[in-house]
Amino acid sequence: MSSVVITSDDNGQLCSACVWDVDTGATLASYKGATCASHTLNMIGNEFLIGAPKDKPLLHVWALHKKEQFQLRMVCPGQVSALVVSPDATYCVGGIGDKLYLWQISSGNLLVVLSRHYQNVTCVRFTDDGSHFLSAGEDGLVLVWALSRVLINDETVIGGGQGRIEPRYFWSNHAMSVTDVHVGCGGIQARVATCSLDQTCKLYDLASGNLLVSVVMDACLTSVTMDPAEYHIFLGSSGGNVYQLNLYKSVERDQYHSTKAKESLAFIGHSKEVSCLDVSSDGLTLLSGSRDQNVILWHIPSRQCIRKLLHKGAITNAFFSPTPYALFQEDIIRKLTPVQTFKKHLLSEEDHENEEESGRNRVHINLYHHPVLQVKELSQEDKVSLKSLENANSRISAQSNEELREEVEQLKSVNHQLYLYSVTSLLKSNISDYNT
Repeated sequence: MSSVVITSDDNGQLCSACVWDVDTGATLASYKGATCASHTLNMIGNEFLIGAPKDKPLLHVWALHKKEQFQLRMVCPGQVSALVVSPDATYCVGGIGDKLYLWQISSGNLLVVLSRHYQNVTCVRFTDDGSHFLSAGEDGLVLVWALSRVLINDETVIGGGQGRIEPRYFWSNHAMSVTDVHVGCGGIQARVATCSLDQTCKLYDLASGNLLVSVVMDACLTSVTMDPAEYHIFLGSSGGNVYQLNLYKSVERDQYHSTKAKESLAFIGHSKEVSCLDVSSDGLTLLSGSRDQNVILWHIPSRQCIRKLLHKGAITNAFFSPTPYALFQEDIIRKLTPVQTFKKHLLSEEDHENEEESGRNRVHINLYHHPVLQVKELSQEDKVSLKSLENANSRISAQSNEELREEVEQLKSVNHQLYLYSVTSLLKSNISDYNT
């Protein structure tokens, strides 16, 4: 089994999240305890699921190998409207109101709070290399943040004034709320697709920040995704249809598509708003979740329904995932707990001192200086050994320099002899020619 489907709905009576077999449609695991709001269900590595309820300021964490209620409940500063975990499971970014909260998963420390949106955050995404993350909001803005730049200022409360962190790009092409964001493959070289209630889809180049294509539909767009090869864009609409746009054809920067004229490139099967889309790693299967309580798997070349996964509530999250190894291993031994309770406040100077005393040192990133390693004081024996090594290195260096000098002098002598021989030969040749 190469991949599975992970879903959640807003009912939560049977389960909070569910793992499905792609080939058979069977339920492999279910996790109970709370519902998960749209754009908040994520994997933490291969061992945990994390999600946020739609009506409470909480985060819930489930261990994949335990088919029971959540193992960790975390109280947040507010209701989480969007959540994403970095690909290396190191950081978690959550949208609370119009602010972005960045946590370190292993320690639970709140590293920074970013305030650049003017209305609630609707979606947060990481690039596949974890170097950048993007945030979208009801204000129609899409912001691109460099993770390294954000972490440099992790000790500053961001809200205005000096020291305010600015995003790398500030995209304001949408006129209404941005409903979904998809980041392609390639890290900073990726392309980004966004969709909005203003009936438009925008395609950006992440490296330059330029707008490549703007597509206008005659229906409100609620979700967007691309296949791994980026041949197609798939757009979910408020009416329930999923529309396919081909990127390998010649397209203009601004173009209009009528949904009626494009019915031949539509996936018709949902009766209500499409809330989430995803494409399998082989690019052959499209997954769509809708408020009609169904998740449908489609065969992309034929646009035929392969299988329906029935739920008891409106679908809030649905995506493909490589099969987690922890799903079938009941006895997993961990030396360290990889997920700590997220803190609600930024670390103070007193917290820094307490961390250093307890032996938990934080890593600070600096773009212009190498990190300074703090080493314990050496013993007398280690100092003697280190001094001996330094003396030996000095002798070797002096010997090498002396050998290089001798070799250079020898080469100079050879070159001088060649020069004298050449000059002598040329003079003799010219004199003999002159006499004749």
